[in-house]
Amino acid sequence: MCGGGDGGAAESRQMEIDRQNRIKAGITAVNEAFSGFDDSFYAKQKMNYNAWATPQLNRQYNQQLDQLRYGLARTGLGSSSAGAKAKGDLTFDMNVASQQIASQAKDYEMKTRGQVEGARADLISQAVSTTDPQHAANRALSAATANSSGPGYTPLGALFGAASPIVANNMMLNAYNPNNQVFNYPGQPSQKGRGKVVD
Repeated sequence: MCGGGDGGAAESRQMEIDRQNRIKAGITAVNEAFSGFDDSFYAKQKMNYNAWATPQLNRQYNQQLDQLRYGLARTGLGSSSAGAKAKGDLTFDMNVASQQIASQAKDYEMKTRGQVEGARADLISQAVSTTDPQHAANRALSAATANSSGPGYTPLGALFGAASPIVANNMMLNAYNPNNQVFNYPGQPSQKGRGKVVD
């Protein structure tokens, strides 16, 4: 019988062990590069969006409220039930807009999580196919840095509708000038001395 050699089986086994070790090293490098993307990171993305959007919401609300107060004061409806309803409607719109921002903040959190996990999975797949742990580590660090700021924000549009119909209607009514007893509609020249109002 011939002793000794195994036809290269031992060498093949060692090569496969080395390959598996390189794959493990690459996967470890990817996971370490992405270790900072935990639940607190994603929660911070939601907080960041809220911190970005809420001041804009408040600014638009305050502008709308000032416009409403001005319109109600001009028409003497500040203490009326109609004025109270207009203010209540604006408060309702404010609450709806706040809920929309909270929902959008959650969407950004989930979108960031999806992007990061997608990038991590792609890099692990590459680590398995290339068996080059250093290459995997370099690409993982680059991808982690690119994803660390989260997705870009979509600018907020107008969060409130047009001015309250109460304000709009009473601005038209306010076009009546008691000094010359005529209706002067916005954009029209004064009609003093023409068409007096009849009680």
